[in-house]
Amino acid sequence: MQIIASSFMFWKEKFSEQHLVYLKNAGFSGFEMFCYRNYLDWKNRTEMDKLLHAMRVNQFTISSMHAPWTKGVENEWYDIASLDHRIREKALKEIFEAVEIFKKAGAKFLVVHPGMDKFKSTTKNQYMENAVHSLKLISLFAHELGIQVLIENPPPPEIGSSVDEIKEIFKGLRDYKPGFCFDIGHANITNEGIDAFLTSGLFPSELHISDNHGQKDEHLLPGEGSIDWGSFFTKVKHRFGERVSEIKFNFELGRFPGTAVLIKLREKFSIF
Repeated sequence: MQIIASSFMFWKEKFSEQHLVYLKNAGFSGFEMFCYRNYLDWKNRTEMDKLLHAMRVNQFTISSMHAPWTKGVENEWYDIASLDHRIREKALKEIFEAVEIFKKAGAKFLVVHPGMDKFKSTTKNQYMENAVHSLKLISLFAHELGIQVLIENPPPPEIGSSVDEIKEIFKGLRDYKPGFCFDIGHANITNEGIDAFLTSGLFPSELHISDNHGQKDEHLLPGEGSIDWGSFFTKVKHRFGERVSEIKFNFELGRFPGTAVLIKLREKFSIF
């Protein structure tokens, strides 16, 4: 079992080598790079060179990358399912560029949201078609570079946030063989809840771990929200058996809780 942490916990700061040191001191050797240019301008060669140097010095690897999801301005998303072809094309271009850059940094997995915007019931079918088509293009591009695409269940009301929608997306992509990234916090704020996703028939290659109170995506530490983690552990073990060892556990927290707390969290999940 691989346990990593996401750089998302530092999104309010300017990403630096010190952040890798925090994670290393907490016992992590790999992390998820959240492609958010406000804290790391990954298109800037100088900033990327600093990151790669810091990774070498600290013997760190990028285990997965989260596809670009915002332009850094509120309510401006990179939406691969948009009904506006110009927005879709810009989103795909941004993702393709990120994949090429972080492939060189060692990334082997790409986590993608099927869509970012709200949609009306009258446009849902077209929005779903756009999502599947764009994910096909992303899968083909990523596979050529040796990167596995993981489709994440997003928070509602984004497309793919319900079990039926995420299964429909995977059905449309069955020949492209994407993996599933199960975001536990996102599932907790749906009407269906976490159990519905655990019994959906989709095997999670990666788990995004954070807590909330069932109303919004708060990215809290496990134990700070309403999720019953003891029950979750039991159900995952029962559902997936020995395959649990194949799942990557990723702490996608909204803040850095301190090294001591991260150590305790990692140790707690290590005995899973």
